[in-house]
Amino acid sequence: KEDSGPIVGQRTQKIRDAEPALKQGDAKAATTKIIAKDPITLQGNAYVSIIGRASQLSIQHALDLFRADKDRYPKDFDEFMTEIIKANNIALPKLPPYQDYAYDKKEHKLIILEYPDRK
Repeated sequence: KEDSGPIVGQRTQKIRDAEPALKQGDAKAATTKIIAKDPITLQGNAYVSIIGRASQLSIQHALDLFRADKDRYPKDFDEFMTEIIKANNIALPKLPPYQDYAYDKKEHKLIILEYPDRK
């Protein structure tokens, strides 16, 4: 089981390639909507949803700048990691252990994968 310690204030550059993860079927694209059934879990769910959405927007901005400069998007996952994440020194807020960041090269965007079996 992965570390389930505190994630507030933690940063990561761990991003997966979305295509193989989605093809395996053990993950699905997560929603960034705030979902809570009770007021106790509302704050935690809101935090996870907000950091996920903010991360997606920051990566989208970097991708848009790359496209404006090179007139194309990164050709694959490796170029995305090198030219977007590492070149811009982007560190994303850490997600809960049941979620991972992933790059969707078909849609040219960062998504969040959710693994129900990790919950």
